[in-house]
Amino acid sequence: MPLLSKFRALLGVTRNVPNAEAETAPDRFSQYRDSPDKLLRNFEILSCDMGQLNTMMLNLPVDASKRPLPWYTYPAIEYLRQFDFTDKYIFEFGCGNSSLFWLEMGATVWSVEHDRAWYDKVAGKRAPRHTVYFADSAESYVGSIELPGRSFDVVVIDGEWREACVSLAISRLKPGGFIILDNADRDHVAADALRARDFFEVDFSGFGPINDYTWTTALFLPPGGAKLRIAHPPSPIGGHPDNRRGS
Repeated sequence: MPLLSKFRALLGVTRNVPNAEAETAPDRFSQYRDSPDKLLRNFEILSCDMGQLNTMMLNLPVDASKRPLPWYTYPAIEYLRQFDFTDKYIFEFGCGNSSLFWLEMGATVWSVEHDRAWYDKVAGKRAPRHTVYFADSAESYVGSIELPGRSFDVVVIDGEWREACVSLAISRLKPGGFIILDNADRDHVAADALRARDFFEVDFSGFGPINDYTWTTALFLPPGGAKLRIAHPPSPIGGHPDNRRGS
C-alpha cells in the first residue's frame, strides 16, 4: 500500500481504550477526514522529501537519497546548505554523519569523539580532509580543539562536556566565524555562556532526523557578524513550485 494510502487509513482508525466498555479515545484526526490533502502533503514532505522515514528506518541522519546529514533540525540544515563552505575549516565536538555532510560541502574537518566504538567506526572510514581524535576525559576532549594548531571558521558543539567546550571554542574561532550549538533548548548552561559573550543567537527550531519531537539548533554569530558567501539562494524542500527561481 502506498505511503499516503497507509496514512489515509490511519486517519480512519479508532483506538480502543483497554478495560473500558466500548469506550474509545477521542479521534484527533476526525475533523480532517473530509479534506486531508494538505495534511497528507505535509506528512509526505517530512517523511519522504526530507527523508525522515529513512532516518527512522536506518537510525542514522540521512536525506531522501540516504546521503549523510547532521543530526541538526531540518531548518538549520537548509539554512547551512545555502552557504559556500569550500576550503573552510570546521571543528566538531562530536562527530558522525555531520562530518560527512561538512566534507561534502567542501570543508576540511577535525572532530573529537569520546565513545571508543563510535570513534573506531568514524575513523575507520578514512575520509579525505577529515581528522578524528579520541578523548574520553573532559580535559583531553575539550583540549583537542588546540591540537590542529589553527583557528576555525565553524565550531560545532554537539557532543560531551558542552559547557566546558564554550571558552576554547570561542578562543579558536576565526574572525567572522560562528559556533553551532545543537540542542540549545536543552543545554541551557552552554547557551547562556555564549549569550554572555555577546554572541548573536539565531535559533532554528523544528523537526529533524530520527526524533519524534522538535528541538533547537542554534547558530551563535560573533559581535562583528559572520562572513559567509551565499552559494545557493533559499529553495526549501517541499516548497511551492511557483516560488522556484525561473518560475
